Amino acid sequence: MRLSNLINELKRRNVFKVATAYAFAGWLIIQIVTVIEEPLALPDWFDTAIIVLVTVGFPIAIIIAWAFELTPDGMKKSDEVTIEESVTNQTGKKLNVIIISVLSLLILVLLIERLVFAPTQMVEEQEPLISQVSQQSVAVLPFADMSENKDQDWFSDGLTEEILNSLAQLPELKVTSRTSAFQFKGKDIDISIIADTLGVAHVVEGSVRRIGDQLRVTAQLIRAEDGFHLWSETYDSSTENLFEVQTDIAEEIAKTLDVFLDDERREKMFAAGTRNVQAFQEYQKGMEIYRDAHNTSDLDRLWVANDYFDVALDLDPNFGLASMQKMDAYSHLIADPGGSTLNMSYLEAREGIIESLDYATGRVDDPVLGLLAEMNAVFFSDSWYQLPELKEKTLQAMGDAEAFPVGGIWSVEVFTLLSAHQTVLSDVEFTVQSDPLNLNAWMYRITVGMKEGGSEELYKQVDRSKRAIGTNDFLNTFAHVIIGVHQEDERIASAYPNGIINWNAQDIWSLQFNAFLAAVLEQDELAKEIFDEYKNRAEFIDDLAAITLFKLGKTEEARAAIRYIDSMPGGPANLALGIVTFGNALYFDLKDTPNLAKRFKEADIDPAMFTKIQWQ
Repeated sequence: MRLSNLINELKRRNVFKVATAYAFAGWLIIQIVTVIEEPLALPDWFDTAIIVLVTVGFPIAIIIAWAFELTPDGMKKSDEVTIEESVTNQTGKKLNVIIISVLSLLILVLLIERLVFAPTQMVEEQEPLISQVSQQSVAVLPFADMSENKDQDWFSDGLTEEILNSLAQLPELKVTSRTSAFQFKGKDIDISIIADTLGVAHVVEGSVRRIGDQLRVTAQLIRAEDGFHLWSETYDSSTENLFEVQTDIAEEIAKTLDVFLDDERREKMFAAGTRNVQAFQEYQKGMEIYRDAHNTSDLDRLWVANDYFDVALDLDPNFGLASMQKMDAYSHLIADPGGSTLNMSYLEAREGIIESLDYATGRVDDPVLGLLAEMNAVFFSDSWYQLPELKEKTLQAMGDAEAFPVGGIWSVEVFTLLSAHQTVLSDVEFTVQSDPLNLNAWMYRITVGMKEGGSEELYKQVDRSKRAIGTNDFLNTFAHVIIGVHQEDERIASAYPNGIINWNAQDIWSLQFNAFLAAVLEQDELAKEIFDEYKNRAEFIDDLAAITLFKLGKTEEARAAIRYIDSMPGGPANLALGIVTFGNALYFDLKDTPNLAKRFKEADIDPAMFTKIQWQ
């Protein structure tokens, strides 16, 4: 058959019109499914299945149009219908009507999508993950260790962090926090991708080569949009001049980014924790171990870190930041039931916290950080009378600052208890903007979201966290635990339609989370199994474990656990931290916690501000 004859026959049999009608109808079906998928909570595979079915159906429709003809006597093979009997002209007219109708419906669906659903999308886009990128924004990536033995990571990291901290003292300059910037350590990723992820316009990178006491430091400031090097320098110096090198790099970066520096600003930028190079080096060794202990959940290594902090304090007794970091090892003994295997009483641990913070007060360069250290020492003490006054002093010292200083310890929790919600909200939002890859930052944002607007706001912040760090099982579970504590069980059921099947027994937090969620889902036997595993590892039944007991109907056992925590040195602080962490949920009766009730009265904390949970 000649090509022209084939085309004429395709036209006569309405193959082209069938193809057009099918294409428009298939597109209409896909558009409708896309629009209704989210409102009807259809499964993720549904739209994919529809697209596959529509695609597979297209050649089938073409074959049927070619091989068959619709006649008044029904469907017949085209070869069996003579030209005189054919009604393809009438069928073609009907197909024209169908094409026009389907096209009209498609236009209508597109208009509805734009007019009805687009406003919702626009509202969601009004709160971006990271606010508009400022030209005065920068991320300081970890300087590469170019030493011969590659054993000076702690030194190059410490230098990077000091440059970062110096720049962060300038309010005009948005500086990505350490946790997020260091996510790219040792990774060969394009500068523009890093900058886009962190929401900055510029990136600093460099290297450190250390041989004995000799240093070679290179640094460059790069504009992310085109990779242009705005500034670069190489410094050949000695470790004795380390702070001078750091100072010059930070100053040059600030000046290149058009940040005005006078003597007062320079002094604030370079008010380092110590000017003793040896003390600085011991502190950085301790911080490397400190971070590794948290990353691996090997919290006993915090005591090794404290040994380095002690050496730093011996070299520089006024190094208040080193003393402040020491408190973390003690706090895990009180607040974490699996925090350490060290043989130390809770009274000794509480005394260690207060001693570390009292020593840091007045010895840290930032006055706000000093006040926060003092507040935390009071928070773990036997009296909270001073907290309201310290709160006001701290707010006054902060002025227009959007966030607490780095190292602000239990600042969010204490200020939430003291009804400084706007300050807390500003702090956590600033933190996720400047540290978008930090899991702990998103934990705080989710917690504050629950207090701010209930579970809807919590889910909104979970969605933002997914855009920043991807889906994180720990964070997702943490969010649903908060919802479960507020007894929104239907939310948990919809999130875990098959129940808790694969639970993670790698760490004690996962055991507690999953035991509670299993109890919420009425998987009582599984909840008890996980809970028993938790008890085998824990030093004591903590507040989250007590909530699981409440949910399992073991009320007296749960109340006994709460009373025990309240009686511990530092126990009231522990319980108060739990109330805030779970979205301001008062999940026990204050009659069972006389010590905490006393602290609330001393600090003018009204228990009515918390959501009262009634266990059935």
